[in-house]
Amino acid sequence: MKRDIHVAHSPDSDDAFMFYALATRKIDTGELNYIHLLSDIETLNRKALEGQFEVSAVSFHAYAHMADKYALLSCGASIGRNYGPVVVSGKPMRAESLVNRTVAIPGTLTTAFLVLRLKRDLGKTLMNRVALDIRKSIQYGLDHREEALAYALHFARGMDPQRVDRFIGMYVNELTLDYGAEGQEAVRRLLDEAYSKNLIPKPVALEFV
Repeated sequence: MKRDIHVAHSPDSDDAFMFYALATRKIDTGELNYIHLLSDIETLNRKALEGQFEVSAVSFHAYAHMADKYALLSCGASIGRNYGPVVVSGKPMRAESLVNRTVAIPGTLTTAFLVLRLKRDLGKTLMNRVALDIRKSIQYGLDHREEALAYALHFARGMDPQRVDRFIGMYVNELTLDYGAEGQEAVRRLLDEAYSKNLIPKPVALEFV
């Protein structure tokens, strides 16, 4: 009998690309049956605080509030080099002009990129197994880019194929397969600086699966 593993992630094209092989059963997952649940990232952050899913995309900011319960996957993060959060304005503005301005955000627990996390109570063996299946799914998408991109276009919400291709290239890359030392250090630095400025409640001891 197969064991159900609920995987919650956003309905964005980069997440669709990463989970293409799992969602369409292109890879053998043995006794595990992955059930995909789609929602916006702020909703996922809130539900993860309640521990509703075995695996979910969350923001690093939100993870700081649940690190005692969840471990980070070493794959699956929408992360890249030399780009990050941007503020969009209807007219050109300097950064210093944002002081005392109202800026819209996608949610109070969001950061500019997501990370997959597991519920720790799955146990080390099952957490490692789920991490392996997700890594296989990402690798399959990268190895079969055209078919995975065609699937991801269904989640593009009106973006043209060229822009979707560029978007996926930014957020699904070699760092998505594995943070490596560079990516892990970036996460540590982000959360350490957030704690030093009293933006998160306590230091986060990171554990990658």
